[in-house]
Amino acid sequence: MDFYTAVVIVSFISLLSLGSLVYDNSHFSTKIKSRFLTSFAMIFLAGFSEWLSFRLNGAPMRYALLHRFIKCADYVTTPLIANALILLVNDDERVNEGFFRLSFANAVIHVISIFTGWTFYVDAHNFHHHGPYYFIYIIYTIFLLVLVIYEFAKYSANFKNHNRFSLIASLMPLYAGFFIQEAMNIEYRVLTISLVISVAMIYIHFSDFAFQKHDDKILNTRKLLDTDVMTGLNSRYSYSRVIKELSEAEELPEDLVIFSVDINGLKETNDALGHLAGDEIIIGCAECLKNTLGKYGSIFRVGGDEFIAILYLDFSMAADQFEKLKNCVAKWHGNKVDRLSLSAGFSGIYEHPYANINELLKIADKRMYDDKRAYYSSKQHDRRKR
Repeated sequence: MDFYTAVVIVSFISLLSLGSLVYDNSHFSTKIKSRFLTSFAMIFLAGFSEWLSFRLNGAPMRYALLHRFIKCADYVTTPLIANALILLVNDDERVNEGFFRLSFANAVIHVISIFTGWTFYVDAHNFHHHGPYYFIYIIYTIFLLVLVIYEFAKYSANFKNHNRFSLIASLMPLYAGFFIQEAMNIEYRVLTISLVISVAMIYIHFSDFAFQKHDDKILNTRKLLDTDVMTGLNSRYSYSRVIKELSEAEELPEDLVIFSVDINGLKETNDALGHLAGDEIIIGCAECLKNTLGKYGSIFRVGGDEFIAILYLDFSMAADQFEKLKNCVAKWHGNKVDRLSLSAGFSGIYEHPYANINELLKIADKRMYDDKRAYYSSKQHDRRKR
């Protein structure tokens, strides 16, 4: 076995391995898989045609016609590899149509060359040579190679900054192989192995990008789950996760303070003025919580009219923040509702150093309900008059 044949066999085995990786990649869409496998098939056909044409050089003349057809297949399929690579990163239908026309024209020229010798010919000793119009094939191939790097450069904008250059660099083996084989006109062919190296590097980048998109999707989904749509505060889902983390902690931070907040009269507002008015109250409460407590920690909407703030501040400041919250609420005015009222209570590790997170929540809840009872016990807000 000669060296060139060994290289071609290794290249084809590598293509099979890459094909298996692409097929089994769960992060690739069916379209991406199909286009990768198409590019692999084109590399195989071009590489096999080139190898067989090389092997037919000097063979008995009874193989001359076969030799011409094989060389034609080589020149037809090699540019199709560039087409397939471009379609990996640009699936515009107009691009597809343009490539189909160019590929068809290229195929026609080379089929005609079987009989005319325009771009290639086989001599009387069954050796193939470049024809007088071979430069057309070279110009067309260079055009496609320039287009490949242009389309990949555009596509690289989707990658993180540190991936952009390396994506373009993955094409360099392809360009080096083409230059060495065509410009230097060496005896042994290196384009096939160069193509395999390039598509392997491209596969790595596409896999990395697919994982990036998958991670981004998970992050976006988590962000949606973590955010209350109406208020923009953290959601009940986020609250449950944070409470779980705090309950599993060996000890709670010394500056941990819990606020429990509940809107007064939300049901009555919904019944009297409608749910849009009730939503306005909920959003107003959220704004006051963010403006007064937000800079100290996280605020969660845990129910229709219920909020929890998990803060980290000196406990001596908690009472002042409580008053600032009440003042913000007192000054609030909506479009559908004139006023907003809430009840609140807080607790902290400073006053209960041995309490766990659930015990702090219970203490804050109790104080919030004490505040609510005081609110409704006044003659002005007596529930029995509603």
